[in-house]
Amino acid sequence: EAVLREALDLRDGDRLAAAAGTFGWNVKLLNRQGEFLRRIDTARKLGPFDGLIGINGRGAAVSPTALESFAGCPFQYFAQRVLRLEELREPELERSLNPMEDGNLLHQVLDVIYRSLDGKVPASLDEGAVDQALDTVFRGFENSRTVRHPLLWEVEQAGIRRVVRAVIEDDLATLGGFVPSHFEQAVDEELAVGRVKVRVRGYIDRLDVRPDGAFRVIDYKRANSGRYATAMENGGLKGKYYQPPLYFLLAEKFLEKLGKK
Repeated sequence: EAVLREALDLRDGDRLAAAAGTFGWNVKLLNRQGEFLRRIDTARKLGPFDGLIGINGRGAAVSPTALESFAGCPFQYFAQRVLRLEELREPELERSLNPMEDGNLLHQVLDVIYRSLDGKVPASLDEGAVDQALDTVFRGFENSRTVRHPLLWEVEQAGIRRVVRAVIEDDLATLGGFVPSHFEQAVDEELAVGRVKVRVRGYIDRLDVRPDGAFRVIDYKRANSGRYATAMENGGLKGKYYQPPLYFLLAEKFLEKLGKK
């Protein structure tokens, strides 16, 4: 109890070391731990304990998603983008699609379908084209990894089919003259944010262009995504979501280079 009391106090290092040594503790390690706690608990400038270790991240350009991560939690950004730490996956324990796999499948299906339109906007949904795109993407997924439980996989496929059909039907009814024109478009530009210039790089899921030069950026998200439960416009105003405004600015520069704006 006396050693713990001294450790919490941390005002007399010699007494702490003597007490720890009496009980056979590793005094050197205890001193290092005490110094670490003292340094992170006292006012100071940002340093190694905050992730400032003098190592650059992923290069000169940064993605909107990375900026969101950094704004939300700098240490999370440091762990993921600099140290490249990843969550340990245990495939043998998986029972169904994880959110990333589910999202990737939806992206792939929508990408195949809209690319096949080749600049034309049909009046209604082409069931045959949708089924063909779905089957192609599903078979590709099956060839790339195990399917866990076949019956459950059939159920998941049926759910994705319903979502895709609903999305396309709603999309075709609300295009308003916009034509899906660019898909998974790579963008890389220097943007001015006030007095700061930042090079931003990313991929736009879909870029729709109207004959009069207007455009809109489409980013596919599942409606039940926890990150986007709040209205996107509110998140943008509060600086919470960076993708919409940054991708809009990047799309504007991209179309200017093509002479479409």
